[in-house]
Amino acid sequence: MFSKFFFKLFPPPKYLNIPYAGLDISDDAIRCIEYSEHRNGYTLKKYGTRNLPQGIIEAGYIKNVPALVQELTQIAKDLRLETVKVSLPEERMYLFKTEVPDVDEDQIRQNIEFKLEENVPISAAEAIFFFDKMPVSLSKGKIFASVSVTPRELVDSYLGALKAAGLTTVSFEIQAKAIARAVVASDSTETVMLVHLMNKKTGLYVVSSGVI
Repeated sequence: MFSKFFFKLFPPPKYLNIPYAGLDISDDAIRCIEYSEHRNGYTLKKYGTRNLPQGIIEAGYIKNVPALVQELTQIAKDLRLETVKVSLPEERMYLFKTEVPDVDEDQIRQNIEFKLEENVPISAAEAIFFFDKMPVSLSKGKIFASVSVTPRELVDSYLGALKAAGLTTVSFEIQAKAIARAVVASDSTETVMLVHLMNKKTGLYVVSSGVI
């Protein structure tokens, strides 16, 4: 709460506060939304959807790279996009909860890395992962962490397509986490279930104190 108040009074320099659009890529469409920040909050700046022909992306994997680059290039041109944060299809993403020692983040990361192959079907060398500490204190100096994992090869394929379309990518995120951040208040301490209705599937996500 204090940090939000601080940055309202003393906003970071513009060269550090790079504007970006949110880009969601799924099997059936590319969706985009961007807000502009004002003194009293945010207003919608631009948004758009570009439906993807069947076969370009299947179950999260890019099957036709040139076609995806063409579609990304077109939506970037239509909406004048340059910098994006991207949520990726969740079919090839893995999410698990694990117990870790309550130490600094580098040590937690090492601890999780040793546990990856116990929880997901990819080796640590082939994976990219990120974790959120869960606000639940356990005995003997331990906590829970929510870990998101994806194959490095998958991220590289999307990064290459975005770069070929002339877009600069700030970060990637699992779709469920992006949705939770958008609809659950950042200071919420409740446990809620989110239901994400899509064309051919439905996602169910449990969020506790802002963490999937």
